[in-house]
Amino acid sequence: MRWIAIIVLTNLLGLSLILLFEGGEARLTVSGRGEVAAAPDTATVVLGTVTRAGTAREALALNGAATRAALETMAAAGVDAADIRTSGLTLRPLASRKPPGGSDDATPRIDGYEVRNTVTALVRDLPSLGVVLEAAVSAGANEFRSLSFGLSDPAPLVSEARRRAVADARAAAETLADAAGVTLGPLISFDLTDGRGAPVPVAREASFASSRVPISEGEVTVAAGVTMVWETRAK
Repeated sequence: MRWIAIIVLTNLLGLSLILLFEGGEARLTVSGRGEVAAAPDTATVVLGTVTRAGTAREALALNGAATRAALETMAAAGVDAADIRTSGLTLRPLASRKPPGGSDDATPRIDGYEVRNTVTALVRDLPSLGVVLEAAVSAGANEFRSLSFGLSDPAPLVSEARRRAVADARAAAETLADAAGVTLGPLISFDLTDGRGAPVPVAREASFASSRVPISEGEVTVAAGVTMVWETRAK
């Protein structure tokens, strides 16, 4: 007689075990996870310079001067020119919806223009990060968009996280197989399920005393996941 039974178990850590019995044969599927945390060694800063003026030409000229000053001070603070790029540039009219004394359906009046120049910089010398931010703002950057931390070379951590994920899955499979009264047979399939290249920040106290801008860089965690399937045999 041919029969199929599926047993699914999940523990508090999210580890899943699937036992599939088909015609007297069983397969065991286990998901494992590995994580490696490390102090970051780079920071990505996104700053903006916003200027307004009565004409588009004047607004562009003001913005250009302020942006150049911010870039020069960032370079003087130690940021390599190759690590600084323009990530956005917009010019838009500033319009009032209702001219003074006008009707509600009157055509909007342009009161001026706004230019927004966004710059993304990669800071490789983290102790200088506070100084870089302070210098850029002092020189004319008046919009802070974001700050994120990362790793210049995450590959070794990714490899270690994957090794830990495999070890986690195998250890759990051996334990669960023993509890189920079977032994592990050949490995049938192996799937990598990690979201590679996406470090996750974890809070950790630290600050850069060299600047009036306190920064906590925290840690980054690289995670990997695997799903492994084994044949099982009766003891």
